[in-house]
Amino acid sequence: MQKKQFYIFLIICALLLINNWSIPLWDQDEAAYAGFGYTMCESGNWLVPNFMYSDVHRKPPLHFWNIAISYKLFGYNEFAVRFPSFLAVLGTFLLMFFQGKKFLGQTYAFKGLMVIAGSFLVTAIAKISVTDATVLFTSTLCAFGIINTLRNPSWQWIFLFWLGFALGTLTKGPPIIIFSISFIALLAFLHPLRKNLLKLRPLFFLPFALVPLFLWGYLTYLNDGGVFLSWMYDWYIVKRINGNVFGQTAPIGTHIVAISIFFLSFFAYIPRALVAVTKKMLQKEEASVILVAWFVAGWFLYEFSPSKLPAYVIVAHVPFAFIIALYLENGIPFKTKFDKIFTGFHFFIQFVAAIGLCIVPAILNFPSGVCVSAFVVGLFLLFITIFIIVKRNHPSLSRYQLIFTILFVLASWSVVPQISQLINSSKRVADVIEKKVSPMGHVFIGRNYGNQPSLPFYLLNKGFTITDATYFTNEQLFEASKTKQLNIFVLSNEQYNYFCEQTSNKIKSEMVSTLIIDRVQKSDYYIVSSRDIPNNFAQ
Repeated sequence: MQKKQFYIFLIICALLLINNWSIPLWDQDEAAYAGFGYTMCESGNWLVPNFMYSDVHRKPPLHFWNIAISYKLFGYNEFAVRFPSFLAVLGTFLLMFFQGKKFLGQTYAFKGLMVIAGSFLVTAIAKISVTDATVLFTSTLCAFGIINTLRNPSWQWIFLFWLGFALGTLTKGPPIIIFSISFIALLAFLHPLRKNLLKLRPLFFLPFALVPLFLWGYLTYLNDGGVFLSWMYDWYIVKRINGNVFGQTAPIGTHIVAISIFFLSFFAYIPRALVAVTKKMLQKEEASVILVAWFVAGWFLYEFSPSKLPAYVIVAHVPFAFIIALYLENGIPFKTKFDKIFTGFHFFIQFVAAIGLCIVPAILNFPSGVCVSAFVVGLFLLFITIFIIVKRNHPSLSRYQLIFTILFVLASWSVVPQISQLINSSKRVADVIEKKVSPMGHVFIGRNYGNQPSLPFYLLNKGFTITDATYFTNEQLFEASKTKQLNIFVLSNEQYNYFCEQTSNKIKSEMVSTLIIDRVQKSDYYIVSSRDIPNNFAQ
């Protein structure tokens, strides 16, 4: 890298790392994955993922293994949970630069890296430990394996392609298979050197690439008689083919709209960039052929899937960033009426977002720290928007826009710990219990609204033992308080009211109330210890 590029790359690394240690675990997926890694370390069973409230989040184990290994290095904490995802996104960025410059040139490869660093989704998966970061890295490795085999075949890249394929199947299964087949098929149709793709030798290498997945599956079968594998087939294949899961459905076109929104800072460039790269693809210009095929392979089929989540098409973000980077030099488009309308809409959205950040938290009476942080970030976005409009014809506009975008995303992630105060119920509940009693107490988790896996994770991490009392009757829960052992109860409103009725409202408790972010609803947790219940705790 050039010296200036190296300094910018350090800022990008800081962006991927900042506050990874101070933001509480996000429910559901990240907390479940953190729990899987915890159980693997504590139980020694590294085959079947297992943790409270987390069954529906089980997948092939590579991401959970990475988290478990990270625990061995850094202990049980948020930074350790997110470290593998940080490395995966960092590895993707390095691949984009060092391999992208081979067919785009160093300048455009680095600009593509800067564009994708300005995507909130891509930076998020480095800071929220989900499987998508590993999928992004393995898919990008496969993509460059295919590209290098196509342009200049070598055993090195054939091996790296199949390595990425093997790791991808061990992370999430079908996505890497769908992407690789689609990308190869499109290049075989569009690229003049299509015969070189035969050198990937799938008939020979595919069985070897699937060995890790099938070996894990076989050992899993020996472990539980095939129960987990049967569940995986039903949940991840049958149900997703026949319909959506968790109600996460949307019309065709949702993914392309979502991708454009995640690249909001470059929204005005997107129509002309897509039109231009398509025209060059039709003219057989090699870089455009490769980028269009790559983007379509990572995006198109998912538009027809009934189940929709933005991260399903995370693979398409890499070529999309390169496509935008190639057309940043032309400046903000104002040539046609459509350009003016679309660009005006772009800046209108940014103005609304900036003003909203400045005033909405105060209107909603959010804590002062949240209001101040959002106000500062909103002012920064307002400054960027006005600056770009004023400098729209400046020859260095694209460079300013790239740097400001990265700084804006960095500023946004810098203030997330303030916002997480609104949603960190699980950590706050665990902290209250720790202050209330020693870790020797036993915790009964009642009707934990939303069944947040982060709650048992934080409690176990503090040394408590746990009973899942979700299906206990109120009478059974109250009976558990009549013991010489110190028991702690995390109760819902209904359960707490029952305890109050049984004690003539003489019970002592502490209450934690926060939002459940994935449901955008409020939840109250009442924390009661058996010694706070008159005449129940045997002194």
